[in-house]
Amino acid sequence: MVAAALAAPLSSEQQVSSVVTDHAALAPLYVLAVTAVLVLVAELFLTGSTGRRWRAWCVPSIAGMGVSTAAMVALTATGGIKRSSFCVSGGTLHSGVGVDVACSYVTSNVTTALTVAVCAITLLVLGLSAPLLAASQTPVGEYCFLLLCSLLGAVILFGARDLLTLLVATEALTLPLYVLMAMGRARRGISSAATFFAVSVVSTAISLLGASLLYAVVGVIHFEQLATVLTQRPDDVDVPVLYAAMVLVLGGLLFKVAAVPFHGWAPGSYDAAPLPIVAYLTTISKVGGLVAVLLVVVAALGSYLGQFAAVLAMIAAASMTVGNLAALRQARLGRLLAWSSIAQLGYVLAPLGALYAMAPDGVPSEQTREDVSRLLAGGLGYLGFYVVITVALFGAVVLARLPHDDAGRLADLHGLARRRPWLCAAILFGLAGLAGLPPAFAGLFAKLAVLRGLIDAGVIWLAVLVAVNAVIGLAVYGRVALACFSPGAAEATGKADSGVSPATETNPAQVKQVNRVTRSASATVAGATVLLSTALVVAVGFAPQLLLHRCEQIAESLAALL
Repeated sequence: MVAAALAAPLSSEQQVSSVVTDHAALAPLYVLAVTAVLVLVAELFLTGSTGRRWRAWCVPSIAGMGVSTAAMVALTATGGIKRSSFCVSGGTLHSGVGVDVACSYVTSNVTTALTVAVCAITLLVLGLSAPLLAASQTPVGEYCFLLLCSLLGAVILFGARDLLTLLVATEALTLPLYVLMAMGRARRGISSAATFFAVSVVSTAISLLGASLLYAVVGVIHFEQLATVLTQRPDDVDVPVLYAAMVLVLGGLLFKVAAVPFHGWAPGSYDAAPLPIVAYLTTISKVGGLVAVLLVVVAALGSYLGQFAAVLAMIAAASMTVGNLAALRQARLGRLLAWSSIAQLGYVLAPLGALYAMAPDGVPSEQTREDVSRLLAGGLGYLGFYVVITVALFGAVVLARLPHDDAGRLADLHGLARRRPWLCAAILFGLAGLAGLPPAFAGLFAKLAVLRGLIDAGVIWLAVLVAVNAVIGLAVYGRVALACFSPGAAEATGKADSGVSPATETNPAQVKQVNRVTRSASATVAGATVLLSTALVVAVGFAPQLLLHRCEQIAESLAALL
């Protein structure tokens, strides 16, 4: 959006400013922005003992209605129709290259599908947050406000079509998470949030430096115009500064998704943050970061697709291997799931990395675009399955812990199979999905789609590495399953089981609090959310084509940008 005024490289007689605002395209953003303000205002009126008692229900309810409305508005106002805003007309650059009209914000059926998906995930996260907000120790208004602001950044990111809008939207997605991450009870949550903040600021600075260098060399920042210049006049812009700029932009975005070697901030942040925020961080934040990477690599830098795909292949291999091997050594569940998410990211990036086989010398030909689309669909399909399974798994972990607790140690799960068998079954179901085992067929189909795409592309070495890491992943998730069936401290000593984790049995006040919370309606809401998300995993497992078909449509739209 802010890029609409940066058309200086066009000569004055050929440049015609065409800043257009399509309010229908921006309608979901308006709804989310108004809802974010409403939750803060509503909290101001809920004062006194009665107001505080209803605050934990009214404010999240307003947030949930606003998110649902934004999804419905996206379906009705932008669904199936391509709309553009903040456009600049085409012309001839001083270098002699002609460029077409370009817009900073574009919506289509693809952005509508992504918007509806992240709104649905946010509703599930709000449901999982019910016990945390009902404990009266978390500022409800600020919590919902920050969550909505982050969601707003994600929705803007999906429609961004220039570098500045993309980077601003990416930062809007991650900035509220710094504060949300520090809302946990553990003091180390503040240090982890500070680490995340420092790393994110550095990564944003790196991306902005790369964008500025790219603008200095090429003269435009809109994706369509960048692709045109890099394709038509490669000899004029093929300089070391250009490569440095592209590497800086891509490297800064890979920090956001915690890909190896840009992953150092993730384990500590996942371990200390409140569990619903970790669920949000591992789903919507990763979806936003990966969409940003795809937009840059495919839409803007498609002429260099072969080179960047080879880099992504190396990063995918490193992420899979390092993530799984490091997860084997973790004693804390939060850190284990953090390393697991890094490994899962490697599976998502693997089909994207295989694109170097489709276009070894640059942009793929017309004959290979279908193969490119198939590989992109495999990566996006795995991402979709992973997001659905992760929400269900973290929901079960939320119910297994106290409202303000982090994920805790693996030893805290001891005896869970006997104390709470249905909750243990939900955790095991989520683990089976991540491992790609029945009965969670969603994870199995996701891994098969990735392997098929890699084999069809002829990238056998990467397919073998995916298979080997899938076997290592069985050992990682097997450790969590074994902890659930291990005897708890009360069982080992012959004492009565209180129904809470051994780590919390020594504090009577916390035991009293968790008993009160788990009997309340907040626990019922969280439990219903877990059931809903688990049912969704079952549904996509038995009907995977519902998700894969939508991913294929998104992949075709991305491949058309080459």
